[in-house]
Amino acid sequence: MQRNRQDWQAVELYRLLFSHPAIEAITWWDLSDLNSWMGAPAGVLRKDMSPKPAYNKLKNLIKKEWWTGPLELKTDKSGSVGFRAFLGEYSLECQNGKAEISIAEAGQVKKSVNLTYASYGGRGDSPVFDRK
Repeated sequence: MQRNRQDWQAVELYRLLFSHPAIEAITWWDLSDLNSWMGAPAGVLRKDMSPKPAYNKLKNLIKKEWWTGPLELKTDKSGSVGFRAFLGEYSLECQNGKAEISIAEAGQVKKSVNLTYASYGGRGDSPVFDRK
């Protein structure tokens, strides 16, 4: 089966850009082939707005491989929980509490949030983390 050049190059480029700390955003010019510059088939959507393979590959990369959450986690005996996430804004919800967490630096980062659980005394609850 022949590999589609646009989809594998798009995924390689997004991986490269996403891995570099100086990159803050990625812009795809001409999302669809409809009215694209010089009629070039450069979009990830065809003229009829149906997705090309590159669209599906990028969607899978961003929304499945890179997306953090929602995660359902269980605290340990000390009431702590750990998870891996990309930089960004996250919300934490527990039975009787809610907090916002921002991860703005790369590497191993520790964040502390104090929530009071009326029924669990802060132990053994299942907090849910989700990207905002």
